[in-house]
Amino acid sequence: MSGRLGTGLLALLLMLLPGLALAQVSVVRAGDHAAFTRLTISLPRGTTWDLVQSPGRATVSLSGTIQSIDISQVFERIQRDRLREVTVEPGQTLTLELACLCRIEPSTYGTQLLILDLRDGPPLPQRPDISMPLADRPLADPRANLSLAQPVPPQMPALPAMPPPDPPEGAMATDPTSAPPPPEIPAPLRSFAEARVNALPDLPAPLSETEERLARQLEDSLLRAIGGAATEGLLQTDPRGAAALSAEERSLPASDDTATADPGVAALTATLEDAQPGPSNRFVLSGDDCALAMPPTVSTEETGAFSDQLARLRSALVGEFDRPDPRAHLELAQFYISQGFGAEARSVLDALALDTRETREMASVARILEYGHDPQDNPFASRTDCDSEAALWGILALDPLPPGQDIDTVAVKRAMMTLPDPLKRYLGPILAQRFVSIDEGDTARDLMRVLERETEITSPRQEMVAARLESQDSGQPDRTAYHEIIANNDDVSAEALLHYTEDTLAGGKPVDPETIGLLESFRAQYRDTPIEAGLTRTEIAAHSSTGNFTAAYDLFEAAQAEMTGPDRAKVADSLARNLSMNASDAAFARLYFRHTPLIRDGIPPETANLVADRLLSLGFLDEAAGYLAPGAEGDAGRSRRLMRARLALAQNLPRQAEGELTGLTGRDADRLRAELRLKTNDFLGAETLFRAIGETEAADSAALLARDWSTLQSSQAAPGATLADVVTTQEAAPVDLPALGPPSLTASRDALSQSAETRNALQKLLSTLQVDTALDQ
Repeated sequence: MSGRLGTGLLALLLMLLPGLALAQVSVVRAGDHAAFTRLTISLPRGTTWDLVQSPGRATVSLSGTIQSIDISQVFERIQRDRLREVTVEPGQTLTLELACLCRIEPSTYGTQLLILDLRDGPPLPQRPDISMPLADRPLADPRANLSLAQPVPPQMPALPAMPPPDPPEGAMATDPTSAPPPPEIPAPLRSFAEARVNALPDLPAPLSETEERLARQLEDSLLRAIGGAATEGLLQTDPRGAAALSAEERSLPASDDTATADPGVAALTATLEDAQPGPSNRFVLSGDDCALAMPPTVSTEETGAFSDQLARLRSALVGEFDRPDPRAHLELAQFYISQGFGAEARSVLDALALDTRETREMASVARILEYGHDPQDNPFASRTDCDSEAALWGILALDPLPPGQDIDTVAVKRAMMTLPDPLKRYLGPILAQRFVSIDEGDTARDLMRVLERETEITSPRQEMVAARLESQDSGQPDRTAYHEIIANNDDVSAEALLHYTEDTLAGGKPVDPETIGLLESFRAQYRDTPIEAGLTRTEIAAHSSTGNFTAAYDLFEAAQAEMTGPDRAKVADSLARNLSMNASDAAFARLYFRHTPLIRDGIPPETANLVADRLLSLGFLDEAAGYLAPGAEGDAGRSRRLMRARLALAQNLPRQAEGELTGLTGRDADRLRAELRLKTNDFLGAETLFRAIGETEAADSAALLARDWSTLQSSQAAPGATLADVVTTQEAAPVDLPALGPPSLTASRDALSQSAETRNALQKLLSTLQVDTALDQ
């Protein structure tokens, strides 16, 4: 296995070598962070670098195969509060003009990226030379000049300081190098030190470039996971580790939204910085936006009856001197949330009047518990892809979920299983319903199985979700399952009726009269409630599906004032589209002129084209022109140009039609060009275009108008083929009739014969034409 892995890595490296050899330009980019400004410099393979710092200035010297340095992107994303200017000097030297008393911390990522962090504070002291091996470096104390391969471990007692003796009074100071050597270290102490050092394990072999990159990725992933767990309160810390830390090590500098740090691990939940070494070489795990500021909503052991817990928490709201206790308010709000009381939790938070990230998150959760979603701007909307409890609240806050929303379903399932039982029973079906709405049936079933396993009673909402899953599997709504839920007439019945009707409409089927009557009844029952708008929209769509456009538009006209802008536009679009495509000519004309403002205002270009097409076919040219005058983009714009050409032809404006068709290609455009040729009596041109697009019958009609008898003769299936044969024969052998006097008997017989042939050919041609008359109505 390791051999195949090594071979694969070697092949990958050989594939990358040509591209690396071409990368001779070093690009400098920059980004601002809260505590520092970061510059990254790409290093082509073989490039070495050197950094020299001084107050207000630093130079970075690059050498190797590099040819030029690109600094055009430096100030695209940063201000000039730390870095004032960047210039490129001869010799591939980068000069940084600093705008602050900053120090620069260099580091590398692999071998092809140099990272410079400009941090507030004085410049760092020059680092010691670390180019020579550790064993070859001179020791600070000559008396410690031991030939050891490793440094003495910190457990070894430090050697006592032995200052040189004072010179005799009146004597001149001597050169330290000429001073007598210090006394030798006793042999037992030397043996002890050598034994301890030799017992240390050997240093591991240096990692390869690939192994170093993988180790860094693993380290980053591990630190991120530990940071998320620490901020969510999921880490169990060792009390012995807390006792081993000093007070300074257990504390962090105060800052906004800083969580109380666990011993040995500090979790900052309000920043997006990378993990950085903190005081005393501890790692400060800087959390990201996925970490919750509010306490995690997890199931805990009961500490008493509900009433006892509530009384204890409420009694602590006011502290000494009748001052409100903010922490007690937050604990009471969290208790209400854990029990599913959203309105009560909101009341406590409103009384607290504290605007922090923690209170904003708790207020959003309280609104979710009260309304089933968060109707306001909430802090969870962009966190559905988080690997934390935030993903669960993000999905519950959005109704409906936007299409294409990234979701961490594993995190959602994990968070739901840890919810307290009251929240799990209430939110579980709502959560499953969200996944059903985006066709994530497998995830919804997993959530439903958790509910069935951990709850004894099946709620009506669970039954509704089960009915929706059954409908998705069968491709049509399960009328029996929905009927029982709707007949219960409880809090879920109206929503179940909505889903049943919407599933019916999505399947392209008309809604039955009984369901339409139920929609009307529930709409009256739930007047002035949030669900009324959905019932109204669905009832309008149900009337439209049955062809009852009069009832649909009457209800739309009566309810439009109460609709939101997006809802109104959606209903107007759906109605206008359905009316244009499915209504009879009489119904369309009557309803269009009765409800013109409802149809015209706010419909998208595609629907406006459908309305204009119907008006053109009915001959309402001026009305159609009003829809076609504005421009449009994409396919709608192309269709609009074609219809403007049709309108120009109907108005006998061939030049305008030709202009609209300029630049358009395709069969539909060529057909209009052929009709344009007919309008201008260019019958042969029309015949050519019709044949090019495969419309043989139209081409034969154009050939007949052009008197192209030879073409008609070659097409025996053409209606005018017989007439073409007659004309061609008579032209080849005309009857010779005298100019004066009666014709001969032979000439009369030939003339009568040709007349009969011509009459039969004309009758055959006319029989192919269908002419509607008033008698046919």
